Amino acid sequence: MNQTRTILFVFITLLLSAATSCTQKATVFESQGCGTCHKPSEGVANPSLINISESYNGMEDQLVQYLKEEAEPVINPQKAGIMKPYLEKTKTLSDADLKNLADFIMSHKQ
Repeated sequence: MNQTRTILFVFITLLLSAATSCTQKATVFESQGCGTCHKPSEGVANPSLINISESYNGMEDQLVQYLKEEAEPVINPQKAGIMKPYLEKTKTLSDADLKNLADFIMSHKQ
């Protein structure tokens, strides 16, 4: 019985930790106003989160570099100027927040 309680406690702790992590990642996305232009699956004028995550698949570090304004965009480089004011904000984020933001975007990969 005691072993069952321990296993249950560990399981619940892991679930809560995962939920907190997901919330933190979404919070950075929301606090930076990214969702105003970038929707999960719709991309008319701006790439969707699915499109971004698929384009940066295997290149998550490059996505972080782009958010720091240290790399060229992989998607729509001809529209890079539109993102300039937003990159001014994202490049001031902590490394942890940048990773959370990139992880949130990449979580939309299908």
